[in-house]
Formats: sequence, structure tokens, C-alpha cells
Amino acid sequence: MRVAVRIRPLRESDQADGAQEILRKIAGEPQVVLGADRAFTFDHVFDTAAAQHEVYEGCAQALVERVLKGYNSTVLAYGQTGSGKTHTMGTAFEPGGATEGVIPRVMNTLFADIAALTNDVTVNLKVSFIEIHKEGIRDLLGNNQNVSIRDAPGAAGGVALVGVKELPVQTLEKMAGALASGSQSR
Repeated sequence: MRVAVRIRPLRESDQADGAQEILRKIAGEPQVVLGADRAFTFDHVFDTAAAQHEVYEGCAQALVERVLKGYNSTVLAYGQTGSGKTHTMGTAFEPGGATEGVIPRVMNTLFADIAALTNDVTVNLKVSFIEIHKEGIRDLLGNNQNVSIRDAPGAAGGVALVGVKELPVQTLEKMAGALASGSQSR
């Protein structure tokens, strides 16, 4: 498990309300300082000037490579409302947009790498899209239904999300459509 922090810049509305920057990145270190002297260390720290591609390359690109080797991977965006999760993850993206976040970049890499595989390899790709909010888990591809967490039989320490729709996707366009559909359900 790796933990990354991205510092969201203050918006004009924040500044108009008198908000001030209280978090800063330590140059050359994966550390942030809160206030005058409270330092915290993470695996990655991205400051307010970090570009979307830097976040993807630093946090998700290696996970995509592992997925193509048969491993499961998860990227979880956590933070309070307005902290920049939607922007960073890219769930409100416009195809081909300059600010594509982590998810659209993962999709592009996956399908480019799948296209480069030899013909004797079969890839079955499914996507799901959930939202965890206030103790509830909602399936954003399956009519916004509630989802429950259960122990996964046969998997040591594993869990299963019961009630989550898994949508098979064979093309980048189909996956982009699932992202757009799930985003509208939020």
C-alpha cells in the first residue's frame, strides 16, 4: 500500500473568504508541513503546481502494469467534499481534454497495452464504479443501489462487494461510456 497526498490550490472563492495556505510540501521530500511545524511523511506528495500526468505517473502507472501481469490493483481517492478528488481521479473528464485525471489515463494505458499483446492472449476486462459516502456504498453503474461488504469465501482476509454491477468492456469507448454513466449517477 502506498499513500499519496495532493495539495489543492486555493480557489478564488476560498481567497475571497479569507482562506490562507496552511499546508506546504518540503522540497525534494515526500513530506508536508501543516501550519508552522507539524510534518507528515507519505510515499508521494504533490504540491499545488503538480500536473495530472505527474500524479498518474507517480501513483497509478505502475499499478496498471501490474494489472496487465494479472494482479488486482485499487486506487482509492479519499478526502472531504471539495478537496479535489473528482479533479484528480478525472471522473468529470472530457475525452481528449488537457486535464484528464487518473482514471482516463488508466483507461488509455490499458487499451494501448492490450492492443500490443499477441493474438494468443485473451483479456476479459470488467469495470465497476462505486461511491463510499457517509457509511454507505452505492453502485453507480447499477441504478444507484446500495452495496454490502461481505467476507469473501476462500480468500484469506478477502472481502466482496455484494450487489455491485460489473460491466464487461471490450473497447476504450465502452469503458469511457461506463465512466460517464457512473459519473452522472453521483
